Amino acid sequence: MSFSFGVQKDPIYGTYGEFAIGSEENRVRAQFLLTKMKPGSEGSWENALASQMVPWREVFNIEELTFDELLQRDLDDSRVAHDLIPYLLGESGAFARFFPPILAVLAPKKSEVTGIQSYYPQPKNQSEYSLSFGDLFDFEKAVIENQISPLGLIRYNRQKTAFIIVDGQHRAMAVLALHRQINDSWSGNSYAAFYNHLSLKENQIKNIELPICIVFFPDLHDGNEYYKQKGIDLKAVCREIFLVVNKNAKPVSQSRELLLDDEDFSARMMRETLSKLKGRGESEASIARIYSFAFGDAVSEAQHRKTEVVAGQLEYTSAVALHKMHAAASFGVPAAFNLEQTQDITDGRRTQNSDRPASILIGTPLEKWSSLSRRSGKYYPPDEVQQAVQLLAEVTDLVMLPLFDGFKPFAAHNSEMRALRTRLLDPALRGSIPFWQIAGKGRFLIRGYYSRIKSPCILERLKVT
Repeated sequence: MSFSFGVQKDPIYGTYGEFAIGSEENRVRAQFLLTKMKPGSEGSWENALASQMVPWREVFNIEELTFDELLQRDLDDSRVAHDLIPYLLGESGAFARFFPPILAVLAPKKSEVTGIQSYYPQPKNQSEYSLSFGDLFDFEKAVIENQISPLGLIRYNRQKTAFIIVDGQHRAMAVLALHRQINDSWSGNSYAAFYNHLSLKENQIKNIELPICIVFFPDLHDGNEYYKQKGIDLKAVCREIFLVVNKNAKPVSQSRELLLDDEDFSARMMRETLSKLKGRGESEASIARIYSFAFGDAVSEAQHRKTEVVAGQLEYTSAVALHKMHAAASFGVPAAFNLEQTQDITDGRRTQNSDRPASILIGTPLEKWSSLSRRSGKYYPPDEVQQAVQLLAEVTDLVMLPLFDGFKPFAAHNSEMRALRTRLLDPALRGSIPFWQIAGKGRFLIRGYYSRIKSPCILERLKVT
């Protein structure tokens, strides 16, 4: 079925679905179309959607904005221009140039001022297969062989509709900037200066597409007094979706990023060290083992991403600390190794020395490398990369592992962790093993060992469960 109301409407094709937001009494039905937009000047419906999709700040005039219309955070154009766009264009060295879907709400524009109206117009011609909101937009379900398919179609009026991005506006802005730059369609936009440095050709963006989930709320219309009386409108549900999506999003921890990073040689060396710790046997009780090093996502939650120092947990250091040690030892600037005048090398800018690893590898089969960039782990043959990782990691491990094994507080911790792990293998003892015991401010006892390390717990003792 198609609609014809004498109004020009542009199509959006995709697959549709449905969900609900709000509590039981205030539940609002939502329908969505999962589709895509594409930067370029080919005149396709994906290009037209890219022209129509605008950031929140261009739908609302800040001078006319009320606090009830605050639906998004500010856009960081510098991040978009210098991080996200180079990623999409392949200039950052990343191989997977893809963004997950953004979330946008289809809403009616206000006619005389900026912003959106609170409700859709009352729907017309509503059926099991289709829904029309007059001049605003239509929604159709595709019927194939007399069966309703999962395919759907939205036809929207460019002049009267707005797409409010409630999640992923930075990803969207990266694609929109490419689209506007290639079409020279900034039209005096005050933010264009952030992107003027981009010089693009069609072939650079021909394979870039951004998935979009377009949401609308068929029951939030002028004829539905139930929601009007409850004060539930399009602005309210946009804010609700924004809060829910961002509150429930779990950031990837820094240690997890490093565990998955194949470009950074220091990350590969960190994994080499963790593998050594994991493979250690049980012959010596006091040596460091993998369970004394935090490397999971839980560290991010507990420490709010401050993962270099671990407190309140059974580990005494983290994968992030190992990564920094490897970066400093193998890629540190020359001044960092002046023992008479030490320098802080924790700044990442001081661990990008490509000459140092090459000098370390002299006398090995890899001495043919005149330099080695820290983020070049994907640009050499895999067997040579692995050989370099082992050789460079060994330089740091020769100093670092004996420290974790022999430094008395660490050695005591290692022994107790080994004993605790052994006891935990007995199911009857799990959940009742006293591990930490407070011995005074800033000190704790580990079965008689007196330490000045800050106690990770203010309880009298912590039971491992």
